[in-house]
Amino acid sequence: PSIKVVSLLLERYPLAVTEEDGDSNTPLDYWNEHHSPEHDENIATILYGIENLHHDNLDPSIALLIIKEFMHIGWLAGVALAFDLYPFPVEMLKSIPMSAIPTLLSMLGRRCKKLTMWNVIIERQDILKIN
Repeated sequence: PSIKVVSLLLERYPLAVTEEDGDSNTPLDYWNEHHSPEHDENIATILYGIENLHHDNLDPSIALLIIKEFMHIGWLAGVALAFDLYPFPVEMLKSIPMSAIPTLLSMLGRRCKKLTMWNVIIERQDILKIN
């Protein structure tokens, strides 16, 4: 499948990456069996990134790395998904520079669940200050 098909599917149904077929194979198993990582690194980045974001004990630094990879390949919907799927610690949200907040809120407002945007605003109440 093309990167467009994979990204659109996972945008709408991110749990698809964890679904198993009749032989207990996931999309990652199929990808590993039928493609080399060099075939399309962007598809591998998307599949592995979304699959890792579903882990309950994911290290925050790994989640941040996944977001950076999604940004590198230009998949903003994946960045939004990362915010929806992974509850970022307050420390990570506080490290976002104030100059990037308007862009972040715009993207979250268009692509994320409203609860995700609300949680970011709760954790970064300094953005509501009027000087």
